[in-house]
Amino acid sequence: VCARADNVISTRSGSESLSIARHQLRASDKTSSTAMKMSSGIDLKGKVAFIAGVGDSTGYGWAIAKALADAGCTIIVGTWPPVLKIFQLGLKKGQFDEDSILSDGSKMQIEKVYPLDAVFDTPEDVPDEIKNNKRYAGLDGYSISEVAEAVKADYGKIDFL
Repeated sequence: VCARADNVISTRSGSESLSIARHQLRASDKTSSTAMKMSSGIDLKGKVAFIAGVGDSTGYGWAIAKALADAGCTIIVGTWPPVLKIFQLGLKKGQFDEDSILSDGSKMQIEKVYPLDAVFDTPEDVPDEIKNNKRYAGLDGYSISEVAEAVKADYGKIDFL
């Protein structure tokens, strides 16, 4: 199975314009990969990008992270708590290494993975059934406001969200 998409995602940050052209998505029975290409000439060194919803190397979040890393961004991600441990283990084991190769041959580095459940704005919004769920065991600080504060403490600011 092979699919092709030509969507363009654009954001503006001050005078900078970032255009990401999604140029190809391939899927097979066992694996799928996403590829994106940054517009040439964009240098995002020193910028920090937070990409929410990255839990493997097959989705739009991964492709966006990879394109921003290719342009020089520091990459930090928010991962849904129920898949956080699986994702972190995959990173540690090198499961995503092949999908992490950038255009210059280097490997994309995800500087930090934050647990993020974007359903909850504040810790007070998290119901007891979630707090007591085994997939959330040992985690805290996964509401939007808590992750925002953690990122601010760790990086000062986010240039791309």
